[in-house]
Amino acid sequence: MVAKFADHLPLYRQEKIFGCAGLPISRSTLAQWLGNCGVQLQSLADALREAVLAYWRTAFSTLTKRQYKC
Repeated sequence: MVAKFADHLPLYRQEKIFGCAGLPISRSTLAQWLGNCGVQLQSLADALREAVLAYWRTAFSTLTKRQYKC
């Protein structure tokens, strides 16, 4: 996943690198692994999104309740 998203390395290049290292992994297998990771990480992403939204709701609620004097 790091090579794909952080290093911007396409799966066809990763397939070739693994093959040269003596570990033949097909591009479809790599794609399946990425898809499975995405499914597994979805609940974490949802929880983080809810935490951020809860923070912003609290922050905006606090800001609207304050009375400012000029």
